[in-house]
This record gives sequence, structure tokens and C-alpha cells, in this order.
Amino acid sequence: MQDSPPPGFAELSEQIEKLLGELEELRGVRNVADEWNQMYHQLLQQHQELQQEHDQALEELRAMRQNVAQIIESLGDDNGTKP
Repeated sequence: MQDSPPPGFAELSEQIEKLLGELEELRGVRNVADEWNQMYHQLLQQHQELQQEHDQALEELRAMRQNVAQIIESLGDDNGTKP
């Protein structure tokens, strides 16, 4: 005599298969989210590095501008007056 599955077994089996498919889909979404998160952190790090370089270049430019202003001030015209 062959045992027959209990009532509702087919429906439960279908639900399990559906949930397994959804789980696999969620794993794919999670992998994509992890990749995006990694790219975001890399871009954030690059942004911070560029911001530091920008700030440093700005400071150097300010120092150069101040040096030029001091040089111009130290020079005078032929009459000994300053510009």
C-alpha cells in the first residue's frame, strides 16, 4: 500500500518552492546592495582625499597670493612710493 501525502501537502510544497525562489531573489538583491555599498564607501573615501588635496592647494594658493602681495608692496616705483 502506498502512503498518500497528507492533506495540504501539495499546497505547502508549492509555498515552500515559492519562498525558496523569493529567498534566492533576495540574495541577489543583497549582493547588489553590498556592491553598491562598497562602491559608495570607495567614492566617499576618494571624495575625502580630493577634498584634502583641494584644501591643501587652496592654502598653497593663499600663501602664494600673500607672497606676491608682499613682493609688490616691497617694490616701489621710481619715486620711492609704493603702489
